[in-house]
Amino acid sequence: MAENTSAEYGLRELRASLGNVVLDVIAERKIAYVMQRGKRVAAIVPLDLAQAAEHMLAKPGGEPSA
Repeated sequence: MAENTSAEYGLRELRASLGNVVLDVIAERKIAYVMQRGKRVAAIVPLDLAQAAEHMLAKPGGEPSA
């Protein structure tokens, strides 16, 4: 991934610019974190990264640590 690999967006900001955020995620291979009350609560990621994570979690012992 590029040097600047992520950005953070509050819910209000994300609602107003979701299309542009998704285009940036695709074009710049960024992770866009969704913030709520100052904490990361979700992420918008390039599809191949999401699929790789899903594949990893589907493997035996692939559960994330708590």
